[in-house]
Formats: sequence, structure tokens, C-alpha cells
Amino acid sequence: SAQYQRTIVSTQKSLEESNKLLKEKVDTLERNQQSLVQSAKMASIGQLASGIAHEINTPLGYSLSNLQTAESYIDELVGMNATLHGSMPEANQVNKARFLSLATDFSELLAETIEGLNSAKDIVADLSIDRETHVAAVAWGRSGSPLVTDKLVIVPAGGPRKDWVNQDVDDGNRDPATSPYVSLVAYDRITGNQVWLAGTEQIAYASPQILSLDGHSGVITVNEGHIAAYDLTTGDQLWECEWPGHSNSDASCSQPHFLDDNKLFISKGYGIGSAVFSLTHSGDAWSIKPVWRQSNLLKTKFTNVSIHNGYAYGLSDGILECVQLSSGTRMWKQGRYGQGQLFRIGDDLLIQAESGEVVAVPATAEKPTELGRLEALEGQTWNTLCISGSNLLVRNAEEAACYEISIRRNTALPEDATRQNKKGEEQ
Repeated sequence: SAQYQRTIVSTQKSLEESNKLLKEKVDTLERNQQSLVQSAKMASIGQLASGIAHEINTPLGYSLSNLQTAESYIDELVGMNATLHGSMPEANQVNKARFLSLATDFSELLAETIEGLNSAKDIVADLSIDRETHVAAVAWGRSGSPLVTDKLVIVPAGGPRKDWVNQDVDDGNRDPATSPYVSLVAYDRITGNQVWLAGTEQIAYASPQILSLDGHSGVITVNEGHIAAYDLTTGDQLWECEWPGHSNSDASCSQPHFLDDNKLFISKGYGIGSAVFSLTHSGDAWSIKPVWRQSNLLKTKFTNVSIHNGYAYGLSDGILECVQLSSGTRMWKQGRYGQGQLFRIGDDLLIQAESGEVVAVPATAEKPTELGRLEALEGQTWNTLCISGSNLLVRNAEEAACYEISIRRNTALPEDATRQNKKGEEQ
């Protein structure tokens, strides 16, 4: 019938419209799926590029630092040669000319090599190193320790906030209440209520510390690209000092150390080295000025130094080094322990080597001799060791162990050290 025919036509038309809408939705889902897959691929590429940048920057950093130091040595040798010019016998004039020729050629080679390494570093920077990519590709996260005071618990925060994930994170906003990043957050230690926010920069891998100068208290922290201090009561910034770094490629991991005479020591790897700054305070004004800064000294990648009797001891790109703090003079550098950790007990250093060994070395300005070694762990070890009474606690990603040791000169790590506990073994 005609009515039946009209019903069929209407139903067919309705089905066609439904199919059209369904196809549009399927197409939209496919586009979204492709977009998500592409985003995941780009995120993976970003993480890969950032990881490559991180690994390449390590040898680039110390190569540049060493070459710059060698360049300064050449200048010094040339100056010494000029001083000796009048006292050299005629017979040595040929050697002197050869010396000057070699020195000149060496300087040119160094300059060209430094230029090439800087170019390579620029290439690494271009891989991923816009700020937004850095934010998105922090694969290993952060775990800075909170600072607990009489009234506050101060926590390294970071960012960016969720609302800023797809927006420009470097918008110039310097109000921590609304900026994409917050460096520190202080909470009341009794109620848990937020007391203040401080800083608008991404955090690094160090933890906040109390700063006390002339009766004024503050909190100091190492952010991604600066060292900064904030008022302990209000969170207002007191001062900041540039200390270059990024989250992925040349991260800052080492803690600052306060010295006598209102001075501050800081160090890091990736060719930055170490520095001592002088802090002054007058009225409401704070200032920080460099005393010395050396890119070839105490390049602590992710370890800290130990300060003892005016000297700093640390693993500089894996080699144990002693530096006089007053002058920035290297006293000695010896012993390859890898990217491990160390701390001091009395006049001795305990070094957790990257290989898993624990080594005892006297903390002295004279070149030391090892006191003893202990095969403490197997495999790559980056974790900090610690002492509790006579117990030495060590761990890495695979195992943990406790040894009973005796800390005595010449017998710091006895051969009969007793293992007390090891993960995976019977308790």
C-alpha cells in the first residue's frame, strides 16, 4: 500500500541519517585515536630525546670544563716562559721557540675543540629543550625532603599546575598564587593548613634548608635555574642567584653548604663545577656575590660534598677531590669511584662507590691512602649509605645490606666485617 511504502521510505531515510551520524562519530573517534597515538609517540620521542640530551650533556660538560682548564694552563705556561726568557742559555733558544710554537698551536686546537663541543651542546639543546618539553618529559620525578621547623613543614612543590598543562608555562607570572610553578609550600605543622607559597620556578633535586644570617632566618633552596632564599615567616623572596640547570639534561642535585663568615658553597656536575658566594644583610636588603667560581672543581653530578677543617671533599665526575674553600684551590684529585656517594665520620670519609664497594679514606689536605675496602653490594649503586651506631647500612636497586663495622684509623673497614641483614636472605 501507499502508506506502507511511505513508511519504508521514511525508515530508510532515518536509517541513512543515523548511519551518516554514526559514520561522523566513527570518523571523529578515529581522528581522536590517531591524535592520541601521535601524542603518545611525540611524548615518547620527547622523553627519548630528553634522555639522550641528559646522557650526552655529561661528557660534554666535563670535556668542556677540562678543555677550558687546559686553556688556562696554556696561558700560565706562556707567562712562565716569558718570565724565563732572560735567563735561558742560547743553547735552549731553539727549544724555547718550539715551546712557543707548540703552546700557540695547542691554544688554537683547544679553542677550536671548545667551539665544536659548544656547537654539540647547542644541538643537544635543540633536541627537546624548550621549557614545555622539559616539563612533559621528567620521567624520574622528584623526591625532595620536607623541611620541618618549629611551626612549619616546608615542601618542595614544582609544577606545572594541572590548569597549565597545555598552556605557556613561561608566561612571566611571578605571583606564586597564580603562576604555573610553585617552588615551596609551607604548611602549619599542627593543623596542616597552608601558610604561604614561595617562588615561581620549577624545583631541582635538592631539598630546602634553614638560612640564618645576623639573627635573620630564612629558607634556602635550589630551584631549576637559581639558588633562592625566602623569608621563613611570609615566604617572600629575599634573594636569588643564577645557578643554571634543567630538569632533564643538566639537573642540579647537590645541597648548598653554609660556611663561616656568612659564605655559601654550592656544586653540581655537567661542567658547572662549584662556587663560594658571600651573603650580606643590611636592613631589609640582602645580597649575594661570588667569592670564587671554578667549572673544573667538585663537579658533583648527584652527590654531595663533605666539609671538614676548611676543605670540601667530593666525587667530581666520579673522582675523589679535595678543594680548599677559602681560595678554590684543588689540593688533590685521585681515586675513581664512579657516580657514588660519600659522607664523613670524624676524620675519615666513607665512599659508596658506584660499583657497590665501600671505601674508607682519611679526610686530609695531603694526598691520602685508602684505609680499607668492603665488597658491600653487587651491581650499580647510586644510593646514599648511612651509619647507625656500629652498623653500616647500604642499598641499591637490587639489594640492601647491613654490616657491623669498626671505625678506627687503619682498620676502618675490617676484612671480617659481619653482614647483618640482606634483602632476599633469611632473616
